[in-house]
Amino acid sequence: MRHLTVQKEFRKQGIALLLVQKSLAALSEQGIKKCNIFVLDDNVAGLKFWEHIGFYHLADDHSLLQLGTDAFSQKQN
Repeated sequence: MRHLTVQKEFRKQGIALLLVQKSLAALSEQGIKKCNIFVLDDNVAGLKFWEHIGFYHLADDHSLLQLGTDAFSQKQN
C-alpha cells in the first residue's frame, strides 16, 4: 500500500482499520511477518491512528532519503 487516507467526512467509521486488517492478512498469507510504515511527523491524526492499532516507533536505525526523478535529466557540463 503506497498511501492510506480516509476523507474527513468518512473517518471514525472503521474504514482505515478494515483496510489495514485486510492488508496485513494478505501479507501474512504470503509469509510476510512484519510491516513497517512511514508517517510524517506532522501527521498527528495518522500517528495516533497507527499507534492506536498497535504500531510502535522503531529506533532511528536508518535514514530516509529522497531525490526528484528529474535530478539527472539536466545536461552536465
